[in-house]
Amino acid sequence: MSEKSILFNADEVRAALAGHKTQVRRPVKPQPPGDARATFAFDRARLVVPATFASESSIPDYDCEIMTPWLAGDLLWVRETWTAPAYEDWKMSEMPQDIHVRYKATDKNVNDERYTYKWRPSIHMPRWASRLTLRVKRVWVEQAQDISKQDAIAEGVYWSEAFPEMYTWQDHHRGYGCAEHAFFAMYGFDCMGDINPHLWACEFEMVNE
Repeated sequence: MSEKSILFNADEVRAALAGHKTQVRRPVKPQPPGDARATFAFDRARLVVPATFASESSIPDYDCEIMTPWLAGDLLWVRETWTAPAYEDWKMSEMPQDIHVRYKATDKNVNDERYTYKWRPSIHMPRWASRLTLRVKRVWVEQAQDISKQDAIAEGVYWSEAFPEMYTWQDHHRGYGCAEHAFFAMYGFDCMGDINPHLWACEFEMVNE
């Protein structure tokens, strides 16, 4: 088991806090040929994945070893946009670790006339400021357009009351006719186009700290 960070945007944070999100996906790097279908075998000892991509076109089979970002049992602490109102001009290395922290995903509309918050990027969040820790349950690889309805819902998409008979995600401004299309929109994928990236997929559970 290892502990590492993962970046979440505001939508992902709110969906996780609301209990809508139990999966996350990130692009495989490097990406194989666009029409390749992949088979992966995990090598826990070496933390690499020997992968063979069988192409349906004239492109030869594509063999490579790629580093897996997660393994079952890993702990992922979430980095999100944040600030420490009383310490906005301090270096992070000099901040006490028991200070009050605000999070843009949930605190951006808090009424406080004394402050105009200077938000710090998620990449600069230290471990002690994180409020979300996830335990990896399983890891697999798939292409974006292969996602199932159930997995799209596990990504944070849900049946909307604001948009009748449509799916949306946390605080989004419109609805979609099926869960898969809402997932594509959430990640900025073109569900009808040629862009169909291979993705690392991870199922997780929240850890109480």
